[in-house]
Amino acid sequence: MHTTAHRHSRLRDATATTIKYIRGREPIMLIVLLLIVVGSWGFIALAGEVIEGDTDRFDRWAVQSLRQADNPSVPIGPAWLASVGRDVTAAGRRRGIDILHYCIGWFSPSAERIERCGCW
Repeated sequence: MHTTAHRHSRLRDATATTIKYIRGREPIMLIVLLLIVVGSWGFIALAGEVIEGDTDRFDRWAVQSLRQADNPSVPIGPAWLASVGRDVTAAGRRRGIDILHYCIGWFSPSAERIERCGCW
């Protein structure tokens, strides 16, 4: 069982390590944070427009431009492309999220090993 002093020591060490890592990288960190904020703001603004229905005309145009003009029930392109499209959109379901988690779980330890050897 960890004591409170031990936890505070670990937190202090983690904070010191983080500050040591960031030191000298402030411009990069600011740019990354700016991109995250601007991306989030843009996503929220777009979501608001979609909820209000302001993107209906564009949505209709985008879907119709990917269909045959004489038969809108048939998508353009080869037959296998529709199957690939369904598979890609299904990646948001549980199986796709599981695969994403497995990839992240594999990559995180690998990234640490790569960084330790100085390759990254």
